Amino acid sequence: MRDAEEALPPRSQLHYSMKEKEGVFQMTISTNYDDIGGYDIEVGQRAFSNCHRSLLMAEDLVTQKRLRELNSGPLSLPVVAISESIRFPLLQQWVLGTFSAPPSVNYQEKRVPQKLSDDFKKWASYSRALVTQDLPTRCELTLAQIAEKLGVLKWKADWMQHAGAASPSPKRFKDVRSQSHSHTSH
Repeated sequence: MRDAEEALPPRSQLHYSMKEKEGVFQMTISTNYDDIGGYDIEVGQRAFSNCHRSLLMAEDLVTQKRLRELNSGPLSLPVVAISESIRFPLLQQWVLGTFSAPPSVNYQEKRVPQKLSDDFKKWASYSRALVTQDLPTRCELTLAQIAEKLGVLKWKADWMQHAGAASPSPKRFKDVRSQSHSHTSH
C-alpha cells in the first residue's frame, strides 16, 4: 500500500493533522491469528459497531501509547472480514451472508466457524504446497482441493520461471476471478 497515489480523504470525513509528517497513522497488525482472537472472533453488526468505535478512538489511543488496543480485539473484524476473505472465498461467502442477513430481535453475532479458522492458520502451508507441488505433512487434502479452497484456478508448474525455481514469477500471476466463471462451476 505504500505505493498508493490516492489523495487523503477530506478532513470532514477523517480528522488528521495538516502538519507535515503528522496525520495518518499507519496501523500494522504484526501478530498471529490467536493474538487477534483466534477461534473466538465474532462477525456481525455489533462487531462492526465495536470496530468503528475503536477506529474513532484511534487518535486518543495513539496519543496515550495504547497501541495494543488498536492491534487486536475489535479491530480483528477487518482482518478477518476483509483480509482473510480475500484469501478464502468460502469465508467471503460466509461473511457476506452474515452481514446481509436481515436484522432480527433475536440477532446474535456469529463466531467464525472453526473449520475456516483452521484454514487461516494453514494458509502459508497451503500456498507453499501449491508453489512447490509438495503437500504439507499430515495434510489430508489434494493439491486440487487446496487450490479450490484458496480460490486459485491455475496452480500448475507453469508458475515456475524455470525448473527448480524457488519462487513463482510475479509476472505470471493474474486475477482470474474477473474472468468468466462458467468453467468454475461445481
